[in-house]
Amino acid sequence: MAGSGRAEVRVGRVQNDETEILAGLADGEKVVASGQFLLDSEASLSSIPARPIGGSPMASASAPSLYETRGRIEKITATSVTLSHEPVPAIGWPAMTMTFTLADPALARGLKAGDLVRFAFDQPGGVPTVRRIGKEATR
Repeated sequence: MAGSGRAEVRVGRVQNDETEILAGLADGEKVVASGQFLLDSEASLSSIPARPIGGSPMASASAPSLYETRGRIEKITATSVTLSHEPVPAIGWPAMTMTFTLADPALARGLKAGDLVRFAFDQPGGVPTVRRIGKEATR
């Protein structure tokens, strides 16, 4: 295997169950793509830095992408929120429960466990970070 641990990747097209990786992996490098792996290893991987893509001019010139989905708050603190969220097809994520960093503690104001929310996040340095979050209208 060419690398080990976490790796920063640039995602291209997503179609059906396949995700195009534009940069960050060597040809033939094996990856783990299961959401269960993310749940089981999130705590142990959070202290391991991601292997950077490496000086690609396109990566430094482009603005980070925000990904948007809906979910239910399982736990919320001043610095993080644990969400059971719907799939995020743009990056090939299935529905799962995971913890996100809050970009600003003010985002947590007025929210509590059990709230249904719509949120937008990015992944600077491989750390899923909520940039916007708000309650979903109830029907």
